[in-house]
Amino acid sequence: MFEMDHHGPAAQAEQKDNVIEMSPFLSDRRFPEIAEIDAYWQGKRAGRVMPARADIDPRGIEGALAHSFILERIAPGMTRLRLAGQIFNDLQGMEVRGMPFGSLFAPHYRKEIDDLAEAVCAKPGIAQMTLSAERGRGKPLFEGRMTLWPLSDDRGHSTRILGTVSYKGVIGETPRHFQMAGHRLRVLSGQSMLPAPQQAVGFAEASEAFVARDPVQDMAHTKGAPHLRLVKTDR
Repeated sequence: MFEMDHHGPAAQAEQKDNVIEMSPFLSDRRFPEIAEIDAYWQGKRAGRVMPARADIDPRGIEGALAHSFILERIAPGMTRLRLAGQIFNDLQGMEVRGMPFGSLFAPHYRKEIDDLAEAVCAKPGIAQMTLSAERGRGKPLFEGRMTLWPLSDDRGHSTRILGTVSYKGVIGETPRHFQMAGHRLRVLSGQSMLPAPQQAVGFAEASEAFVARDPVQDMAHTKGAPHLRLVKTDR
């Protein structure tokens, strides 16, 4: 079953013109990270509605690791970045771990993306988005795709999300905030998986305050192997 969600507030075309078809979205060779993560997530399901957070091994997605992230649902309509690949730090010009997921988007899209992430957990479903980025001096054309896949926690509740972004273009001057041209939710089950926030079980990658980063060090860092950052807490 497929559901078409509302489009971004800036979209002026009719709804039918913004429909994202599943097959072209996943097979588009311009955005290979999407196909790699989808194949990995599907393989980890093992007949279940969704795989567990504990099933996700970074070694299995090395080709897309820098483009990927893990979200935690901390309250209704609120998710935060628990783990994030280097691409997201480069796009924002700072460390993004612990930040609200909506902070990656332009302000007038944040409520919409929060609602979409909530639906990924609640339905559950797979969300697919076509993206652009704010343009201006030093901020050239940017075209991208993003997909969100649900994950269960240790108690079987859908409180985690595996996501990835794939893009074409130059990052340019930062920050580059995403804009949504359209999005779609593929519902995986007719049964709601939405847990109470207080039931969620914490993982080792709990949030910490984000800090501004040195662009020179970042440029040198991105030459190394892609990786996800581990966030630690005193709790």
